Amino acid sequence: MEQVQPHGPLPTARAYHTFNTMGNKCFVVGGRTTQNTLLTRDELLCMYDVATNQWVSPGPVSGTFPARSSHRGIVIGGNQLVICGGTGQGKVRMNDTSVLKQASNGQIVSMKTCHQRSTCAFALSHAKCSAWSVCYTVHRSVSSLYTRHAMNDKDSSTL
Repeated sequence: MEQVQPHGPLPTARAYHTFNTMGNKCFVVGGRTTQNTLLTRDELLCMYDVATNQWVSPGPVSGTFPARSSHRGIVIGGNQLVICGGTGQGKVRMNDTSVLKQASNGQIVSMKTCHQRSTCAFALSHAKCSAWSVCYTVHRSVSSLYTRHAMNDKDSSTL
């Protein structure tokens, strides 16, 4: 395995984040610092460009995205990152879903967050499904993976 030495300012060290790819861009969302505090504001979303081997700014983003850790994310339609659940400030469990949309240049251009399941039926642009059905699928898949991992390995904390 080759170790990559990326250019640009490294993001803050973190745990309990997501790492998803869209095209040749990798997105790191949320997480907690080594002092166990939630990452917020400019540190919340980081972008790595595989083609140039550097960490770059995700650019100006419209909308809001609450700080969180221990959430799940999945890329849908090649240009939307759906993030749901996790824990927020005070380790409160979150029941919202956010969609981060990527422009053709690779930058994240907008974020939309829905805070209530009953009103969270906005359609994703590529399919006739709600973000909550995607969220359910994400959680179900991860839970299944975690269960299989735990059965085959005594220390499942590395998942």
